[in-house]
Amino acid sequence: MAPRITFGDRPLVILTAQNHHYDNANTPASVHRKHLASERDDARTQASFLGMQGGIEGVQRFPDRGIATRSGFGGFMKTLTGCVVVGLAVSGITSAHAANAGKTLVTIAYTDTIAPAEKQAYLAGIKAYIQCLREHRVEFNEYAVDHVTGRNTYKISYYRQPMTWAQRDELGGESGPCKATFNTQVDPHLRSESGAVMVEEAEMSHLPAGGESLAPPQFLHIFNYTLKSGPAANTAFSDAVKKIAAAAAKTRWPYYWDAVAIEGGGEGAPDYQLAIGGGNWADVGTEPSPALWKMVANAYGQAEADAIRKSLDGSIARLSDHFDKYNAQLSYIAGR
Repeated sequence: MAPRITFGDRPLVILTAQNHHYDNANTPASVHRKHLASERDDARTQASFLGMQGGIEGVQRFPDRGIATRSGFGGFMKTLTGCVVVGLAVSGITSAHAANAGKTLVTIAYTDTIAPAEKQAYLAGIKAYIQCLREHRVEFNEYAVDHVTGRNTYKISYYRQPMTWAQRDELGGESGPCKATFNTQVDPHLRSESGAVMVEEAEMSHLPAGGESLAPPQFLHIFNYTLKSGPAANTAFSDAVKKIAAAAAKTRWPYYWDAVAIEGGGEGAPDYQLAIGGGNWADVGTEPSPALWKMVANAYGQAEADAIRKSLDGSIARLSDHFDKYNAQLSYIAGR
């Protein structure tokens, strides 16, 4: 079957509905009706995309749009509107960079996989753990997101706010008193858990001014990049993304992203991750203007933009993406 042509700067992905609000028999009817309306709107949005869906890896693009192939930086081409936030911890990232100029910032990330039958007990355990953090006035923030697309949507990820390695040591013991709560009320209900260190790459990111005052976005579009083996691919990728970020800053491009390098993620973990935030599905469907490579050409000229694009595409072995949705109930915000 010939692949369809998409109507944007990257392939359309059909999303999967689920019980995002974790309603059960004890959920009040009035609350359940509101949640059901939200799920209905999500399903209708997804249904409107069905006629456009094609083979994800084999998607073609309009040749006159100058869009990268799926194996390259293509998934990153379609960013979101200028008013949205980049990454869940954008406020922490912006303020942390300002307070620790020149220092390496890291985010600790964990992803839990939960069997459907264990979901309610797991959620109760997480809420007990959060209550323990509040009682002990733990000072770091931890943001939770539900995986709403991808190969397994029974996953929840947690991102601790970015800080220096030294600050990580200082705050490492804060949550110690709550470890027993986690071990007894959360661990028994996990199918598996994975973790990684995300090293903030300031020169590869394009963050909004004043981001420290912005609230977490409702959606994240996550792009995972696995590079070809060898140091040359890493250098080519990082140099290219740095040039794109510099071009975005130079041209005041009002579309933003946060880039991190992945360390300690274990076998199969990506090398880099880019996160783009949005307030709703309408943000997800908004096309940037000018398009990314047009913006780069405006900054450097067409010949240099083509060279950056070729170097970038040649460095990437594999690209995957998925959508996450912010879960305020399972997030811990210090002082709240």
